[in-house]
Amino acid sequence: MLGATRILIFGLAFPALAYVALTLAALASTPADITGWWRADITYGDDTEPMYFRFGANAKGEPRVYMSAPVVRWEDVPISDFALEGPIVKLPMFKVALTFSADGRTIDGVLPPGFVSREPTPVRFVRAEKPVALARLPEPLGPPPSPRWTVPLHAEVWGGLARDGERSIFVADVSGHVTALSQTDGAKLWRIDLRAQIRSTPTLRDEKLYIASDAALVALDARTGKQIWSAPFGPERVARIAIPNEASRFDHYSSGVAVDEELAVAGSRDGCVHAVRPQTGAQVWRTCTGDIVTSTPALTRDGVYFGSFDNHAYALLRADGRVRWRYNTHESIPRDAVVAGSNVLFGSRNFDLIALDAQTGQRTWFRRMWYSWIDSPPVVDRGHIYSGSSDALAVFMYDEITGRRIWKRPVPGWTWGGVSLGTHSLYTGIVGGPYFQPRAGGFAAINRADGALRWRLDAAKPDPLVPYGFAAMPVVSGSRIFAADLAGNVSAFDDSQS
Repeated sequence: MLGATRILIFGLAFPALAYVALTLAALASTPADITGWWRADITYGDDTEPMYFRFGANAKGEPRVYMSAPVVRWEDVPISDFALEGPIVKLPMFKVALTFSADGRTIDGVLPPGFVSREPTPVRFVRAEKPVALARLPEPLGPPPSPRWTVPLHAEVWGGLARDGERSIFVADVSGHVTALSQTDGAKLWRIDLRAQIRSTPTLRDEKLYIASDAALVALDARTGKQIWSAPFGPERVARIAIPNEASRFDHYSSGVAVDEELAVAGSRDGCVHAVRPQTGAQVWRTCTGDIVTSTPALTRDGVYFGSFDNHAYALLRADGRVRWRYNTHESIPRDAVVAGSNVLFGSRNFDLIALDAQTGQRTWFRRMWYSWIDSPPVVDRGHIYSGSSDALAVFMYDEITGRRIWKRPVPGWTWGGVSLGTHSLYTGIVGGPYFQPRAGGFAAINRADGALRWRLDAAKPDPLVPYGFAAMPVVSGSRIFAADLAGNVSAFDDSQS
């Protein structure tokens, strides 16, 4: 996914205009001088991780620099051509220049925003041995359960599932259909076509099912599927472009609906957050941002919180939608705002999970996710935060108060959909697809206490390769877990250790 002006790596878009000027050394070098492995230890916050560059040649004999980052399972990935001009090592793909020392022992410079953080990152590479090969992912503790039933919907499911007690589950798909299925056997109870893509999670409240499609916020009768009202959104600011197109913004998901007795609130691709009356769909207010809003808002007694693709987290006054505060994350916030005590959590594409004070917008704490967008909505329970990831290829558990990481569980793909919690286990979908390093799709159960992988169901890889696996957040009902995949199948699994 390389372009002339934009390169997608680490799940991040690197600007092609980033240029770093560095101090010149006195002596010239030849390409042979720099050939081989180099290591830099990079510290961010209280974490230090190694990064490796290998200067060599491709199969055609053309100079190439390859990168390894064990923390995100990057192994010898070609990232740029390179050229030596005296002591200066140029990486034209990023318009970066590094300095090769006169004694041949170090390469010094500054990496542009996006490699490690939003800010330029000083580095010193030293000659190194080839890094140890990446270990295989740990094997699950046991085999996955077989589905109790599977129902094909024949359209991709990106948004999560919702349930009505132990009776029904609700699934919305990109064809615009909303389907109610029996939890017992998967029988279709009703199905309605809203005639617009749906990539959001349905919200059930007071026997109404609230759906945000790409076109409107809609309320349905949860028992019959009959439409009660529809509140249209404005025209989308930008069209959604699917991967593997290099122009994709990876905007796979849409905002769901936050509902209480007085308001139903949803973000939209028109760049606005819409608040309506849940009984009638009548507009209460609308507040617009500088880009699309795919973040599901969080409602409190006096506030509405959400993130935008315009690189800001927002707090609005719920009475009239006026902005109380906004916080610049420097990169887009594609997923849900989540209230955690006196804080509101946001995952950003600046690699940060951020806790902001709900009243002031001041940062309480943040946690860096190395080289990875945080496109997974956080889930808070019993003093802990659970989060999936993008190129970190892992599921994480953090302390709610401090943000301290408690455990990390590697998985073979992107866990964009987030996790669903049972009593003892959590469940997550895994997405695979076309990328410069392998990404494999599936569905997994993980111990909440220690992050041990209990079982993993691997998804069949499609040909041609497109995103596949399980992108939707599953739903847990007692010992039964429901999950939907990108092939359009909804399945039920029984797990006695849920």
